[in-house]
Amino acid sequence: MIDSIRVGVLHSSTGPVALSAKPNTDATLLAIEELNSGGGLLGRPIEPIVVDGHSDWQLFADEVRALVAVEQVNAIFGGCTPESRRTIVPIVEELGSLLLYPASYEGGDTSRHVVYTGAAPNQFIVPAVRWFFGNHGRRHFLVGSEGVFSRMANAIVRDQLTELWGFTAGEEYLGDPAVVARRIREAEPDAIISTVVGDRNLDLLHALRAEGISPSTTPMLSLTVSEAELEHVGPDEIAGLHLGLTYFQSLAAERNFAFLARFRERYGAHRVLTDAACAAYAGVRLWAQAVERAGSVTAAEVVGAIRGQRFDSTYVDDNLHTWRRARIATVQPDGQLRVAWTSDAVIQPIPYPTTRSRAAWDDLAKSLHGTG
Repeated sequence: MIDSIRVGVLHSSTGPVALSAKPNTDATLLAIEELNSGGGLLGRPIEPIVVDGHSDWQLFADEVRALVAVEQVNAIFGGCTPESRRTIVPIVEELGSLLLYPASYEGGDTSRHVVYTGAAPNQFIVPAVRWFFGNHGRRHFLVGSEGVFSRMANAIVRDQLTELWGFTAGEEYLGDPAVVARRIREAEPDAIISTVVGDRNLDLLHALRAEGISPSTTPMLSLTVSEAELEHVGPDEIAGLHLGLTYFQSLAAERNFAFLARFRERYGAHRVLTDAACAAYAGVRLWAQAVERAGSVTAAEVVGAIRGQRFDSTYVDDNLHTWRRARIATVQPDGQLRVAWTSDAVIQPIPYPTTRSRAAWDDLAKSLHGTG
């Protein structure tokens, strides 16, 4: 009997981030199934060990130890929030394993044991804010979730607004969505920038509507909302909402249409692909290419082989982040997305924004970790 190559798939199918995390799991498993249908890797099948992190970043730590020490996985695909990532990375490093992390993230993080297939802040936050500022006024209200991502992302946004000679009309964190929405109305900003995470986006949009605020009346940019959340909100609540990410399933490209068709054939015609799900799928493919190149599943050898790997438009930089294009999409009156802007060039990843020193970002991250 041929031994399988075991890998961990660690996202959340329950809890507040399950809505956005489920497509990541499904895209990861689709990539593994496709590889197995082609003969696996190194003549061996890939065996996914799927674990639910329950949106609990402390539980993620326990699951990583079990995956590596008990299940003896060779790599882990997952870690869907900054809190879970920052908790499990030291464990992955201690155990000599490898994590492939698919979410766009807040920056201020690098590791020789992590491949970041989602966008770094200079690939989605910075270009999105610059585009939004150029089109929607100078006074921006920042709203986020309590936690590492929103706090650090909003620090990047504040630095960006300062560089652009803009102003912060206010900054709030959920909390009570009704209270936050009332404060936004009272501040009368030119526009709103949201870094709210997971299903709390739905709470915020409903609360804003109750205050008479919608993206069609007060321009709004979200740096987190994907197609997965949009499915659960009526078009009248979100028409005009701008989304700043690197991938949308409405991209007019034959490869994208083919990918979407395979995903829906596997999981249902109603399913949507998200930015992180696309990065999760690419992460499996990049890891597989590196395994074949190294002739080994050992983490250190795979890391050495994965730099410079390319899958479709995803290219792994020497810093183990990936090159990506920035994009803005706008929700249309029928609820569909239209890509409004794409960066001219593929953007090299910069994990630490240049507006502050690396030490300053590290200090901020350390002070925030555990606030979620």
